[in-house]
Amino acid sequence: MRAESFRFRPPRLARTPELEWTLSRAFGPPPGREIPLERPERVRDWAIALGLRERIAGRQTADDLGRDLPPEVVATFQRSKEALAARTLLLRLLLDRVTAVAVEIGTSVIALKGIALLESGIASWGGRPLLDLDLLVDRDRADELANVLASQGLTPTGPAEGHHLPPMADPRLGEVELHLFVPGLEVRGRRPAAASDLRAAGLVSPSDRLPGLELPKPELLAAHAIAHGLDQHGLSPTAYPITRLIADLQDLDDHGPLAPATPHLGGSASRRELEALGELRRTLAEDRTPDPDSDADALLRHTLVAVSSPRYRRHLRRRAALRALRRGQWWKFRSELSRRGRGTGGLG
Repeated sequence: MRAESFRFRPPRLARTPELEWTLSRAFGPPPGREIPLERPERVRDWAIALGLRERIAGRQTADDLGRDLPPEVVATFQRSKEALAARTLLLRLLLDRVTAVAVEIGTSVIALKGIALLESGIASWGGRPLLDLDLLVDRDRADELANVLASQGLTPTGPAEGHHLPPMADPRLGEVELHLFVPGLEVRGRRPAAASDLRAAGLVSPSDRLPGLELPKPELLAAHAIAHGLDQHGLSPTAYPITRLIADLQDLDDHGPLAPATPHLGGSASRRELEALGELRRTLAEDRTPDPDSDADALLRHTLVAVSSPRYRRHLRRRAALRALRRGQWWKFRSELSRRGRGTGGLG
């Protein structure tokens, strides 16, 4: 990818006080600056659409929220955090189960994305949305691990994709994806990176809590988050909003500088896109929004417009389908065709 490439060119969007408040409470220093709200109930809509409701509830006390929001809105924030914490604990039980099987057959798994952030103590339980477990396994042991899990009652819930086996679910605990490699990451000249590459590069370490589980180092978590957010899901911002990426990077900021992540990105993001991402992180952390004419603002608007404009979502789905065709990713092309016209959750 050329250094000056920039893939995000959304239309303009007016910033409402409710949007400003949502971003302020999710990323700025608590409890946040005073922002008079015209329609406080719209805060809930923005927080849900941007995947920030539980994060806000974890960073603000109920009293702080109550100064700006009606009691019924505050209650939804608190309930959503409690419900997420409960779902996440069920997924943690599933993680315990999968790693026990890995040990039983003489292998191990590497946690990825959300569960890695939580197990590493980087993200807070109940504050970081987590839909399933993403675990990286050695390619030559993946089928064996999946077969044992199937014998224990886990059932397939969808098709395999290029980088993972068919997802499997326990009806009580949730879903797990066994990944064969990590899309978008380059490690020691190998792209995409496999579990053996991460171990050889010293980018993972054993979990203190669970035998059979390995945890990525912060620079690898940051690189994967960026590749996942900008490249893999850059054209589906309602599924993976830029605000989730910013939240993960902000949490990772507390665990050391993120510059070592850059070499692992390969061609997943251009220099210009990384600069825009860095500027967006800085401005939101300072409780302000970027200059309206900046790349950082375009990166933010890419998600904001997508969750509020059905027309822009349709445009992005067409782009995603064409990109999948160019890359030979037929499974993604079929997925985009099946979604077209159905719409997604959002403000539109």
